[in-house]
This record gives sequence, C-alpha cells and structure tokens, in this order.
Amino acid sequence: MLGCGLNPNTFMHSVEELVEPEYLYGEVINYSIVDNNGNFYEKEYRTHGFKGYSQRYDKVVNLNQDNWIKSGNILKAQCHVLDSYLLREKSLIFMKENKNYFVNKIENNA
Repeated sequence: MLGCGLNPNTFMHSVEELVEPEYLYGEVINYSIVDNNGNFYEKEYRTHGFKGYSQRYDKVVNLNQDNWIKSGNILKAQCHVLDSYLLREKSLIFMKENKNYFVNKIENNA
C-alpha cells in the first residue's frame, strides 16, 4: 500500500466474499462476452453494493498484534506492507465474529 493508507485495500473484497455480509452485494448484471475465437458467452455477475455502509479497511491495524504489517515511508509517501495470507486469515476470524467489522453503517441524516 504505497501512499494511499490502508483503507483502499481491495484485497479485502475477497475476504468479504467468503463471509458474505449483508452489505456486500448489489445488483445482478448480465454480460455478453465474445472471446478471441468468436465464441459467445453470457455471464451473470453480482456487483458489490455497500449501500448504506462505508468501508473501513484501515481497521486491519487492529489485527497487527504480531507486527506482520510493516509501515514506513518512501520519500514522503506512507507505505504499508501486508502479508496477504495473514491478512486473509486474521480478517476472516474477525469477520466470522462480526460480519460488519470492516464497515461503518451510514446514518441517515434526513
């Protein structure tokens, strides 16, 4: 994570897909795909929704008791190096206890 902090960590979507929290999926979209050989395929995908929630992947710092997240600077950019295996395993433990651990519910101000 070079100069962007820990929040925009799209690797976390793979962990969320293993747990399938209520906020994760949005609409279903059907795609038509033509490959290089002219073969035609139809494929259904579920988009990620997050409607009503904000992502808080920066909370992975709370999983760092063993010091497996290394942080420092490259010039003026703050950087974090994460072990993807440990990130997956430790995140799964937290999300199995609380599926919404890495999001905040957005309160309606209306």
